[in-house]
Amino acid sequence: MKNGFSGLFAALLLCGAAGAGEIVLEENFNDPAAATKLWGKMSGITFLENGGPDGSGCLKAFSDNRTPVLATRLLDLEKVRGRKVTVTVLIKGENVQKPPESYLGPKAMIYVMKDGKGTWHEHSGRLFGTHDWKQFQVVADIPQDATKVELQFGIQGAPGTVYFDNIKAVVE
Repeated sequence: MKNGFSGLFAALLLCGAAGAGEIVLEENFNDPAAATKLWGKMSGITFLENGGPDGSGCLKAFSDNRTPVLATRLLDLEKVRGRKVTVTVLIKGENVQKPPESYLGPKAMIYVMKDGKGTWHEHSGRLFGTHDWKQFQVVADIPQDATKVELQFGIQGAPGTVYFDNIKAVVE
């Protein structure tokens, strides 16, 4: 019985570990100098050393007009092709106005390029106005022949300020 129980316990541990997936990106913005080198398209984006949950670092996107304000980060194609990518992120908003179109506002996206065409996978449940930190999730199945996979975070077509922290991308 002891060996059977040990075998069952080991099998359950392995199943749990396999279901957890592989982390391909983890960003907490606690080292702004390092993060600046890794993130692109930073116009309108700043790093705050103490702006995140519990006084940690975070990314801040401010928009006072309709120009998109985005921070981007490429994912390693060899690690994500043919796999499902799940991204979790904490988002906080301040005075974010509801835009006229449903696809505008705070952005947490996975952009996938294939055959010269791009598709955006966005988080659901956008919040407007002012709200504290809330976790959001974006999921995308990445084609085996994808030529680019990029994370995009920011705000578009809506005045306001959005904060991002604790970004994690996991593949299964």
